[in-house]
Amino acid sequence: MPTSHGIDTYVDCSAHAADIKAAGVDFILGYWFDVKSFKHLLNHQDCVRYSDAGLWVGAIYQNSSDHATYFTAERGHTDAASAGNCSANAHQPAGKPVFFAVDFDASQADYDAHIKPYFQAVNAWVKASGATYTPGCYANGLICRLLKTDGLVTHTMLSQSTGYREHAAWVPHADIVQGPTKKLLHFDVDTDTAHGTSGCWQVS
Repeated sequence: MPTSHGIDTYVDCSAHAADIKAAGVDFILGYWFDVKSFKHLLNHQDCVRYSDAGLWVGAIYQNSSDHATYFTAERGHTDAASAGNCSANAHQPAGKPVFFAVDFDASQADYDAHIKPYFQAVNAWVKASGATYTPGCYANGLICRLLKTDGLVTHTMLSQSTGYREHAAWVPHADIVQGPTKKLLHFDVDTDTAHGTSGCWQVS
């Protein structure tokens, strides 16, 4: 499978899209959320700038999702709807994933009690609403494996935390593997690698 190289970042660097492409980057993931934050909300103008420069674009959905109790069915419904608004506003093409973040080293117990009901609610909202994006996940290897096995995500993005559960085991199966943080131009970014399809997209 072909390998492509990308970055993910909270920062708006769309004005430098051509320079990012020239630095050997193939795709870039931004962030969507529904809370006030220091993060930059990836928008349609960003996506156009990146696409015009030849970059592919993706989105990670992340609020305060760094503990198990964040994940409830109610929150899954709310986040799915918020992601749907972001997806529509960015003109994300149909069938492309939103990577919902599980940003801690979640266990099997966390999955059973919290994360699975959350993703079931995300899927239910997507189906009922007619939204055109597909649910993906950003998580440790264990959660990526469980969600993919249960048919609750179409794409997985593996967290950069190599000490997290089942990290090495999931590397060959992940659509995107997050790597170390570095400076690119003057931006703080995480490096990413995709084997085959990254699930990213372009707009005009």
